[in-house]
Amino acid sequence: MNIIYKSGTILLITSLLVILFQISTEKTFNLLDYPTTLFGDEENNGGNTRVSILKGADDITYECQLGDQYAWPFCEYEFTLSDDGKNGVDLRLYDVAELNMSFYVGGELLQGEPVRIYIKQYDSSLPPSAGFKANLIEIDANTSNDAVKMPLKYMRTADWWRYEHSIPFEKAHTERSNIVSISISTPDKAKVGTYKVIIHSFVLKGKYIHNQTLYLFLSIAWATFGISVLMAAFINYRKELSQLQVNNTNLQKLNQKYKSLSTYDALTGALNRNGSAELTQLIGKGLGGMGVIYIDLDHFKQLNDNYGHHIGDQVLQSFARLCHNYQYQNKHLIRWGGEEFMLFIENASEDESYQHASELLAAMREVDWPYDIHLTCSIGVTNCKDIKYFDLAIQQADKAMYHSKKNGRNQVTKWSSIIEKV
Repeated sequence: MNIIYKSGTILLITSLLVILFQISTEKTFNLLDYPTTLFGDEENNGGNTRVSILKGADDITYECQLGDQYAWPFCEYEFTLSDDGKNGVDLRLYDVAELNMSFYVGGELLQGEPVRIYIKQYDSSLPPSAGFKANLIEIDANTSNDAVKMPLKYMRTADWWRYEHSIPFEKAHTERSNIVSISISTPDKAKVGTYKVIIHSFVLKGKYIHNQTLYLFLSIAWATFGISVLMAAFINYRKELSQLQVNNTNLQKLNQKYKSLSTYDALTGALNRNGSAELTQLIGKGLGGMGVIYIDLDHFKQLNDNYGHHIGDQVLQSFARLCHNYQYQNKHLIRWGGEEFMLFIENASEDESYQHASELLAAMREVDWPYDIHLTCSIGVTNCKDIKYFDLAIQQADKAMYHSKKNGRNQVTKWSSIIEKV
């Protein structure tokens, strides 16, 4: 009874702490209080972009005339958070950035092109040539009259920065400590023209106590309570405690087993075979048919031999991004092995899958592959109408893909067309 009373007390305290934490006053960081710099590609990239600060009331207003002298023209408005470029601000307590701005191009509101927000960190372990670590968030600036809320957990390291400076994966993770500047940049592949930006407000928000700190405190409290309960149980109930230890050991082993079971391919971000098996079980019920597209990148071994595995890895990543970004709904990308990928498209017929595969093949011709590589692929498509025959559908798509390779590669073959010929 005493244990039940103590458990109830700790549970009540835990609940109160969580509630108080949720309703507590937010910690804010106003970027408009910090020094700023406006620059473009003319400073270090040999471009001819021209920038100017315009007079405004309470807002920040600036204008950029993007020129065509630099291949990727840009301009950035930067908030400086460090006096020496090395000792910055720790922003780990801030979870959300709220930016209220108006972004015009050619006198009209920018639509359909995300604006880039760079959160730059100084990391002494990086080579000096790499400069600051370029963490990136892309947002739609003009979706409403309210501030755009950007959860900072979704920021990522900019791909161009990693590739340009050959940053290893273990150094490419995002961080919010020692931030030396935050900047607003024109969209990726921005077109030549006049860009006018009005910044109404730009603040970071968070809690005075970080989520992890609170949960760590609560975990320690519960762990302390649990240890005291276990010690009392050991004295009074040896058999029960012994069984509890056995159960706890089994639970830890089971938990470790599930932790070690990865469902995603680390290189491309696509599902792996384990993930695809779980996926088919989740979406199989009530499915009206699934398009199965089997993709094999042509001459990939030769590409690795000629350019090296690091270039091959970049090609695989670029291809996966192309598949992820391609505009059709309810698609699932799986790295089947090596240079082989699968695309599962829910509720898609064989003809619809063939159309999607043909569009993907055409889109590959528009990608700027490393070293101007001419990358093609061989594709086989089929349709699975019943999840019970999913393995058979994969075999059919595989055979259709090999039919594409046999007939010269860089093409799509339907399984039904092979059957008709037979």
